[in-house]
Amino acid sequence: METGHRLMLALGMLAGSAGLCANPLPPGGSVWLPDSHPQIVGTWIDSSSDSFYLTEYVGGSEPWRNLNGSVETVVTRSTTDNTLNFYWRVTLNSGSDVPANNFFSFSVENFLHTAFSFDVGWVPDNGASLQSVSRIGTLSGGCTLQADCAVFDFPSYSQPFSGTSWFFLDTDATQYDRGGHVVVKDGMAIDSPPVISTFRPVSGASSTSVPAR
Repeated sequence: METGHRLMLALGMLAGSAGLCANPLPPGGSVWLPDSHPQIVGTWIDSSSDSFYLTEYVGGSEPWRNLNGSVETVVTRSTTDNTLNFYWRVTLNSGSDVPANNFFSFSVENFLHTAFSFDVGWVPDNGASLQSVSRIGTLSGGCTLQADCAVFDFPSYSQPFSGTSWFFLDTDATQYDRGGHVVVKDGMAIDSPPVISTFRPVSGASSTSVPAR
């Protein structure tokens, strides 16, 4: 698709190296300061870019904040074992307010299929660094749509938050569809959190296997 090609050019050439430097994310586990990788890894096979908007109330002299931006998603395939990597990045628009306390959170839901293993990490660039990831097993613990989700936290200590670095889940899946969701979270939002469809790993005869290219 043309959108994907534009996004691929923005990312630069995707590396065909062996594996990602990442931390395992088991059920109920958390990773503090996940490993980083210098670039996106694998052969690009799909991508999307979706907008979001939310309003938060923080009080004080500027009580209302309006956040708007986009969530980019990229799926790559390993050149060594044909498995899939899923990348995301959140970017605020130039006219957007910044989140309260320069803190941003993002969850990946309807994604963590029990048949697969997941490693987590991020790619340093100009966005906020990934500080921690937690795999939450309950809705009350941070998941919005379904128990067993991954929550990514991005504090921005040194500069106003403008977006995140690329962050990823490295899987041992070989097939995918667009049945997953990402939820843009903010603890002071008065709106329901924006929910955006995203790619996810799948298995079984009903899914479509996408060949490497």
